[in-house]
Amino acid sequence: MADTYVVAYERMLKGNQLTRRGRPIKQVAIVVHGTVKLVTSGDMVDRKTYEALVLGGVLAADDVPAVPEVLEADEPLEGDPPTT
Repeated sequence: MADTYVVAYERMLKGNQLTRRGRPIKQVAIVVHGTVKLVTSGDMVDRKTYEALVLGGVLAADDVPAVPEVLEADEPLEGDPPTT
């Protein structure tokens, strides 16, 4: 099973603040490997999305699992077809 993480309202440093069902929430859109994802506080996200939120400064970096280094632009991403 893939790692999942809860996006806590208190840890979100960025995002639009809204009220839903009488409770405050935050929402932010973030791009993960070319796909735009809308993340709402309280959502469960996969590790790639969580890392993107941390690297984008959306989530506080306290007690965050190790985030791998950002790939250089000319390095292929995992799963990309080989270039010749």
